[in-house]
Amino acid sequence: MITLDSIKIETPRDSISRIIDKDIWVTTTKQAKEYETVTHSLNLTKDERPLGLKSIAIKENTDTAIIEVSSKILKQDYYNLISINTIEQVAERINDAQIIELDPNKFISDNSRFLTVDTCNNLHVSRPKEEYFNQILGVKSNTKYRVDNYSKKKNQGVAIVGNQTSFKERCIAYNKLLEIETQGKDLLREVSYNHLKDQFKDVIRFEQNLTTAKRIKYNFNTKTTNLLDVLCSDAKPNFNLLTKVTKKYTDLSLFNEYDDMKLSQIETEVGRRSIIESCGYDMEIVKQFIRSKITDKTAYRYDKKYLETLLRMQREKGIVEPQNNVHIQELLGLLAAA
Repeated sequence: MITLDSIKIETPRDSISRIIDKDIWVTTTKQAKEYETVTHSLNLTKDERPLGLKSIAIKENTDTAIIEVSSKILKQDYYNLISINTIEQVAERINDAQIIELDPNKFISDNSRFLTVDTCNNLHVSRPKEEYFNQILGVKSNTKYRVDNYSKKKNQGVAIVGNQTSFKERCIAYNKLLEIETQGKDLLREVSYNHLKDQFKDVIRFEQNLTTAKRIKYNFNTKTTNLLDVLCSDAKPNFNLLTKVTKKYTDLSLFNEYDDMKLSQIETEVGRRSIIESCGYDMEIVKQFIRSKITDKTAYRYDKKYLETLLRMQREKGIVEPQNNVHIQELLGLLAAA
């Protein structure tokens, strides 16, 4: 089932039955070539806005409204995220704020469409969370992706970033409870910590930002970005991304990586790396192997060269075979079942 955190939705103006509080809006007018754009937006500070309601803007020239919310608007049901099962509850919570009156039937229809979404999965893992982050970081990422540490003062996890230039592709996997504890003051004012702790104590959240119509349609395998099309999709965007990142690629990176080396140098480098891998990156075992092939008198010359190669390899990301890695296989299994 598709589950989302932050969403930005464009909906027909008549989805809003009436504006209840007219004193908290600001009107802006922009000249765009031959026509004006008139927008009425909520004029509320972050502290004044109801939990989870980020913004509402009514655009006169397109007769539409743009509503941006996060799953925090569900309060006690925050863990459930925004889905086909909770979207009606989202509309009810917007109405509870007494700012606008939203018609749920018009809002929850194919006339509303997503502009941006964060597609999320809460995964209950069986081991310490740090182990999973370390294993993902250990993936020898193919040239299409890089895997970086997402360790900040107030969070920890990994960030998966695509190297594409034509579009942005980014997913983070992180300790959700830690984020709530350090950055969730607004949520904790309205939902008890014990309730959230029970739900998130063993959760790693995978979260992928999709910010264009093209990327939304591609990731959810839909022809449109309409609200119902997306929420009823059976696609698994985060599973697909982690699969691509951990998949072993056969590509032509060898040509670029050793561009300035002679063939004999490449054979030596690749051969040393292969021997080091076979010895489990253990220099003592490497030395034993060297001495099984040559005399002790000359072995020390090779020790230094192999140690230099080993240190280079250690500075690089370690190599993980995803199909044999229980942590990555568990995450893939959980994402596939989500």
